Amino acid sequence: MNLHPTSLISKEWSVATLWISNLLDTAQTLGIDRALLLPKIEITEAKLRDRNSHIPLQLWHQLAQEIQRISGEQNIGIHYIQQNAAVAVGLLGMAAMTAPTLQQSWDTVVRYRHIVLNVGNTRFVETNDSVVMRWYPYSRAITDSKYLVDAIVSGWVINSRRLTGKKVIPLNVSLTHPTAEDTALFRSIYGDNVSLNQHYNSIEFRKEDWNLPVRYADKTVHHLLTTQAEKEASIFKSNLTVAETVEYHIKQQLPLGGATVQSIANKINVSPRTLQRQLTKEGTHFKDLLDNARHELALDYLQEGTLSTLDIALKLGYNQSSSFCTAFKGWTGISPSMYFATK
Repeated sequence: MNLHPTSLISKEWSVATLWISNLLDTAQTLGIDRALLLPKIEITEAKLRDRNSHIPLQLWHQLAQEIQRISGEQNIGIHYIQQNAAVAVGLLGMAAMTAPTLQQSWDTVVRYRHIVLNVGNTRFVETNDSVVMRWYPYSRAITDSKYLVDAIVSGWVINSRRLTGKKVIPLNVSLTHPTAEDTALFRSIYGDNVSLNQHYNSIEFRKEDWNLPVRYADKTVHHLLTTQAEKEASIFKSNLTVAETVEYHIKQQLPLGGATVQSIANKINVSPRTLQRQLTKEGTHFKDLLDNARHELALDYLQEGTLSTLDIALKLGYNQSSSFCTAFKGWTGISPSMYFATK
């Protein structure tokens, strides 16, 4: 396996220190002394005790890379989730655990994700019989990290099982991994219907699983926890990265007549050249964020079912429906008309 250059993951993307603590615990289960690892990332045990602070995602990736190098284990991200009930710790995890249904648990995690992770967005797309969870990272470089992709996507499966007490099995899985070792562990999590080297990371669940009750549901406690989560998430969201800010404005501008580097730069009071430079520093590009926004909005419009393909194309800044159809097929593997047929 070729190790992903840590330098490609921007220092702007962050995770809660809890993620580092849990990854060190994972290393110990693989027979690696955590005392050997801490100097590699220059983080002290005292720093790790402040579980609510954030550190660069780059350090988490660097640590996962070192664990993989020492252990030879390819599925570090899956081991990380298996070893640590990531959704069952901290404020956000407890809020998810007390939600009424699995759907509401994941709604909670996505809504307040900034408490623990600010590297992208997750969207749910519902059809008659299934629900697709799709992850939109703000930087394409992030999807090259197999460790993080597995930590995110396998977490959707493993934590769904923990929350419901049921063996939730995905219908289909799409991963950006160019290759993946076909191990018993990999199959036990993702199942047999896995597509690799895809544009996006996503998992399709049965609708009946999506509606399963959560084992520890408590309406009163859930309300109290989400109220506090709203406050804490707002603190992190008040200092958004440039990429997050740009994607937000793109989504606002597209339906009003399009979004260009110039128009978005005007919105945030910088020159187009400065905007491009800031995005490059964060490991992403305007085109990637525009693509994400178009994809998300396209799914919203198709879900509503009130606009024609041409209308959607124009709202997304395409001059003709054929351009939109080509882009949509690249995102999903199917045409908009086929998507309509599955609703």
